[in-house]
Amino acid sequence: MKMLCVGALFLTCSLSLVTRWQTQPQASQTQPAPPAATTPSPTRPDSQLGLNGPVRSEDVYKNIETLKGKPATQVLAAMNGIRGSLGVSCTYCHTQFEWDKNDKPAKETTRKMFKMMAYIEGTYFENKNKVTCWTCHRGHPEQPRPAERPPQEAEKSIHLSPDDEKKPAEQVFKNIQNLKGVPAGRLPFVMNFFAQSLGVKCAHCHVQDHWEKDDVEAKKTARRMLNMVHDIIQQYYGKGGPISCSGCHQGKVKPENGLEQKPSALGIQHSAPEAASSNAHARIGQQNRRDVIRLSADCRMLPGYFVRPASVFRSSAAAAWAAASRAVSTR
Repeated sequence: MKMLCVGALFLTCSLSLVTRWQTQPQASQTQPAPPAATTPSPTRPDSQLGLNGPVRSEDVYKNIETLKGKPATQVLAAMNGIRGSLGVSCTYCHTQFEWDKNDKPAKETTRKMFKMMAYIEGTYFENKNKVTCWTCHRGHPEQPRPAERPPQEAEKSIHLSPDDEKKPAEQVFKNIQNLKGVPAGRLPFVMNFFAQSLGVKCAHCHVQDHWEKDDVEAKKTARRMLNMVHDIIQQYYGKGGPISCSGCHQGKVKPENGLEQKPSALGIQHSAPEAASSNAHARIGQQNRRDVIRLSADCRMLPGYFVRPASVFRSSAAAAWAAASRAVSTR
């Protein structure tokens, strides 16, 4: 009997120990949490900044929207280009020393215009830089307005009775496509406006005395451009807006995009070309170093616009230069 009691007591203690062991956390099996990844901060140099490609604009400047994802070195060049195209100072869109603020309507308007240009380029011109700020502005904040009454060349060829003037254009003239519903009496004015906007005569688009023919390619182009104008107005202005043939052409058959102009005429300054390195990796590293040095200088000139102080860019420039030097020495 004594042995039986001892055995029962031993079994009870063993079960108790096993239960407690199972409920306690196993410290030896717990894996320590991995250290958090080091994220570059505005006050700490980023050892990789400028080594793996151009520094992005949003990594450098505050409140970047339109140029997000673009190389940071393009930002001030773009700002200088806009300034020259509109003939204004930086404070036309920005608050001095608080460049990231959105407190001026002109800044939001500029962003809207960039979206509109991207839409026009992608939808109608295959992104070939046919339309820029210069196309419409030509050095003025507001695009120049055409003469109130253009030359009356079309009226010399179009003669309508008072009754016909009130009818829709398609009921009086043949082969009307874009101007359906316009009073026929307005058509001479519209044709005159087109001619004045492009600096041409009626024969630029039409066959003399056979106005309804579509033999001239310029007539087809004019129809496409009219569709584009209507589309842009609906997309960005609603029922009416400052978009017209005159705004882009301004008396020339081919609108200017400013890219054919000398950079100095648009307020853009380019540095002299530098000799390329024989090694591709070294060349990229050296270019990125120059970019970072330029950003450091820009940061000193425009405090308050950058997310990083100048000292961070100088440290990153040194790292980029060291990487470029190693690339040269190992090849």
